[in-house]
Amino acid sequence: MLTAKNALKVIQNGAQSAWLPIQAGVSEWMGDTRVYRPGRFLIAPEQVRQLQPGLQPGDVLLERREWFLSNVGLPGFWSHAALYLGTAAERRAFFADAEVQTWVKQQGAPDGDLETLLRARFAGGVRTKRDTAGSRPSGARD
Repeated sequence: MLTAKNALKVIQNGAQSAWLPIQAGVSEWMGDTRVYRPGRFLIAPEQVRQLQPGLQPGDVLLERREWFLSNVGLPGFWSHAALYLGTAAERRAFFADAEVQTWVKQQGAPDGDLETLLRARFAGGVRTKRDTAGSRPSGARD
């Protein structure tokens, strides 16, 4: 009886090992495949532009990748989330208070500057698309 259970377990593990790459491949294909809908948006570019001026560092944005096949298998309308980082100038202004500066100093940045700490922790600091382009949210993608 023990041998039959072991054999069944070996077969189950083998089936899972064989199925996972297939499942991963199909999922990746669905995530990369877009249904062609030229000029049709569920969220208009103008709506995105209207939102941008009110964003603050730390805002969580709910996103949707329109017309991708992966939306079929994802529950809800908002299938992704992004963290808005802001530009370096926006972060400095937003986090310029004594409590944050004290915490930043405790983390190893003697000048209390959050950007100094970020550069020390993350090679090259934190760069966003708005730092270079000046017009799009940090999580925005084409």
